[in-house]
Amino acid sequence: MPALVTAIVVANIYLNKKKRKEAAFASAQGAYSKQPVAAGDYSSSSDYPSSRREYAQQESGDHRVKIWPIVEESLQGPALSAMLLGVALGLFARPESVYEGFYDPLFRGLLSILMLVMGMEAWSRISELRKVAQWYVVYSIVAPLA
Repeated sequence: MPALVTAIVVANIYLNKKKRKEAAFASAQGAYSKQPVAAGDYSSSSDYPSSRREYAQQESGDHRVKIWPIVEESLQGPALSAMLLGVALGLFARPESVYEGFYDPLFRGLLSILMLVMGMEAWSRISELRKVAQWYVVYSIVAPLA
């Protein structure tokens, strides 16, 4: 849950910065198209803040990332329900019988198949081993001494 909230907050911060840069670029492009004016002679005062407080509000704007709606939506999601159901099943079920009846034979079978596939792959690459085998022998002698 904390990782999910952190990822969403970081993504929102990035998107807000990107929007501000695009807005600044667009306003800068618009400023170049306006007619030059004398110092202090601004035709439209809505483009420029009149006080520090207005400037601070304009800078902070509505760019804050609200964390509580993210947490609330995450708590109401199906992933958390599935995780809690799994925890409850793990607490109330007998995991030893499940392990002995299902995972133990399955593990041995999959391990046998894995070893068979690895053996077949090694046999198919035996010609490549012959090309570099002398270096493996040299390494196996020199490495322990070093």
